Amino acid sequence: MIILKANAELKLVFQRLIQTMKVPVEWNGYFVVVGDYLILNGRVRSLFFNFENRKVVTNLIDITIDEEMVETTENRTKLQNVLNLALYAFGKWGSIQGLKVEKDYAQLNVLFVSVLKECSVEPGYTKENFRFYKDGIRINYEDVIGAAIAAEEKQPEEEPEGEEEIQGLWHKLVWKKQTAAFRKTETTFEQRQKNRMGNNFYMVGYLCPKCKKHLHMVVFPTNKEFRIETEEGGVLLARAYTCGRCNCFYTPRPDKLLVEGDIYTMDFMTDIRAYEDYMELLGENGDRVSNYSFNRFAAEKRRGRKQKAEALEEICNNLEEVPEEKLEEVLAKIEEGFYPIKSVKKLEQIIVAEHKNRKRIREEESNIAQSKLEREKRKSDKTSQSKNVEEELKEAQKGDISRTENTSEQESIEVTDEKKAAKTEKEPKNEVSDWQSDVPKEKRDAVKKRYEAKINVLEKLSERQIKELKKQLEKETILEPQDRGHFLEKIKSREEQLNKEYYHKLAAGCKQQNYARINKVIEEIERAKLLPEEKTALLQPLQERKRQQGDTEVRQIIERLKKNPGMQQYRVVSEQLKEYSDVDMTVHEPVLEEIRAKAEERELTSMIRHARTNTRADLFDLLERLKKQGFSDRLVRPYLEKVENKIRQMDEEELEKICPNPMQMQAEEAIEAYKKIEEGAFLPELKMHALEMLNKRLVKIKTDECELLVSKFKESLPEKIRSNERYHFYPARKVMMQEAAPEEMGVIEYALDTYGTTRGLFEYPILVIDTSRNQSGKEGMILTPENLYYNSLLSAYVISVWDIRKVWAQTGLLNSGIYIERVDGTKIKLPYALERSDLKSWADYLKDFIQYLQERPDSRTLPYLAREKHETICCFRCGYMYREGNV
Repeated sequence: MIILKANAELKLVFQRLIQTMKVPVEWNGYFVVVGDYLILNGRVRSLFFNFENRKVVTNLIDITIDEEMVETTENRTKLQNVLNLALYAFGKWGSIQGLKVEKDYAQLNVLFVSVLKECSVEPGYTKENFRFYKDGIRINYEDVIGAAIAAEEKQPEEEPEGEEEIQGLWHKLVWKKQTAAFRKTETTFEQRQKNRMGNNFYMVGYLCPKCKKHLHMVVFPTNKEFRIETEEGGVLLARAYTCGRCNCFYTPRPDKLLVEGDIYTMDFMTDIRAYEDYMELLGENGDRVSNYSFNRFAAEKRRGRKQKAEALEEICNNLEEVPEEKLEEVLAKIEEGFYPIKSVKKLEQIIVAEHKNRKRIREEESNIAQSKLEREKRKSDKTSQSKNVEEELKEAQKGDISRTENTSEQESIEVTDEKKAAKTEKEPKNEVSDWQSDVPKEKRDAVKKRYEAKINVLEKLSERQIKELKKQLEKETILEPQDRGHFLEKIKSREEQLNKEYYHKLAAGCKQQNYARINKVIEEIERAKLLPEEKTALLQPLQERKRQQGDTEVRQIIERLKKNPGMQQYRVVSEQLKEYSDVDMTVHEPVLEEIRAKAEERELTSMIRHARTNTRADLFDLLERLKKQGFSDRLVRPYLEKVENKIRQMDEEELEKICPNPMQMQAEEAIEAYKKIEEGAFLPELKMHALEMLNKRLVKIKTDECELLVSKFKESLPEKIRSNERYHFYPARKVMMQEAAPEEMGVIEYALDTYGTTRGLFEYPILVIDTSRNQSGKEGMILTPENLYYNSLLSAYVISVWDIRKVWAQTGLLNSGIYIERVDGTKIKLPYALERSDLKSWADYLKDFIQYLQERPDSRTLPYLAREKHETICCFRCGYMYREGNV
């Protein structure tokens, strides 16, 4: 199952479709593709399209949308085109009420071929169903969607740049060896995909060792690693990292991961112009791909050293058996772009969950071991004590404060007699035992005095000691309930007092803190268990201090930006300023807008200066980059128009070469030109205009030709065959003028849409023979100027006219029929729909006409006409063929 989220364009198209069909579907914007079904998932009812049986129905279905499984259609042209196929296919079948498709089945197949060829899929669209094939094997619609997604993710390889461009300004730069610690934060796959900086630099979880902000990484394609010079010699980069705030680049040393901290660095410090140019150079050579190789010395490449790739799927198959060190390495490689994006999206969370689970188990085991050590230590300390519990109580009652401050007092609170300790360990945690009413009064009084002594020095005890005392009281069974409650109430009061003191100290410590720290303190106080009036008293001055500090920091940030007004710095600052939610930014907006305009103009000028503009592909790439960079329309519009005009000029010149005068072209050269333009990259309006002109020309030529061929073949046949109700001659001119009657075209159209769907451009039929029982045209034979199509009960076949060697009839009791022999010697029986007595005559006429079709292309060429002797003499205008006499 594949789940797709519709972009704005698809939402509009399919929402209108639902409204046109008037079906009770409340679509949520998700496509679900299962097998040969395309489902528009609705809140209650969903809309189903079945490519195998042509049905369009609504039904109840419950599909859980897992956002991690959802594929986006944003900026995926191939995927969008494959989804739009449904509109043409089901519209032509008449399954969509209110939608009419004028193209015939052959034209639609041509359209579908052009759409699906980029996915390496072949369409088989007929009046009965819509099937798909890959390498001759039938696949379903879900496989087609998968192929489109894969085709979108496969980025075209860039041609290597010229030697001058590679060296340029930077060929003498030397990266320095260094060690650094890269802390890692947890990020999601979506965050890393969306957060982009410059060209092909994407965010990673590692933080810059200088400013602690997220780094961005570029990966270089396999076998196209970028060469740099280091203190240790030439190195081929598989990946590099940058911090836009520090103007610094990092990359691991050969055979190292970034997390190991053994790196090379290129620090531009305050030279922002050089930093941005170098980042653009790296970005142009990088791509949104994976590379399983480590960085390596350039000398190792000459020795042919290769890094063996390890599939993420194989690791996950035996994840429980992967050692901890290996798991850490896999997580680092995921972060550093070693594995394909598709595999990471699918499997990253599984590996992260396994790593977290192992970490939790280790912590639990460590806590258990620590608790065991503490219990053993307490027992050992208890046996070494020289004073019993009664002596401790007497000293406490005398107010020996010094004893309460040392570790012995702490131990007197924590340790009771061995019997009680053993009993406490056996009792369930957090469970209060029943009060023992049969305990002698003397013992109860002694216990009460002991706790009173501890309560009297409550203010001297630490928080941990108070918590331990509270636990002991909650489990105490000798004290009377009212006494225990009295002591617990005093402890609660002390805890509340300590809690207040903590938050007052926390608030008081914010006087010299920055905005972020004050904000964290405010959030902590807001979550605190305090009375509303106490919270308000603490928060009001903090909020005011936060606003003042925020305004001060914002002004400082903007002042620093004024000194380095680059576009990258502007983006970084914009992200920083979002954190200051309580600061009034309206007073700073004019300054920021002025800085942005200058930075944009500078970056735009730099981009134009470094752009390659030699070919149309270079110009189109520049055009797309200009559109995607987010420049203001006022600034970028003149550049866009200039690039578009240059592309238009190049397209017009190329189209002029392909078809200088469309209305004077012959059929063969017009068809060749049509294919070139259809497959070529041209501006849409120019392409449509050129194709429209060629289409008009070809329709006229091919219609005239078809009409002449029909007339010639029809006139050559005897009346008995010519008037056979199952022999349907194509009314070419009527079809072109849209004057053909439905009864005249019914059988022909059904045959063309059933087994004649592989016809080429402007390949019109001459004759359709219907051999189906119900005279629908489902079975039989189609003859065109180029091919002979025929259909049996199970399959459809096509034979090129030039591949036919012989045509003959057999009229015996057994195996009677019309037969042809192909050039390779294969014999095939054709449908005929005639009486046995007419077979020989029909075979002779069909043989003569096929021979004429085979001669026709040569007989109309100038070299053929210039020959002194002709085996076949054919009228150039009407196609009549002369065989006898001195013509």
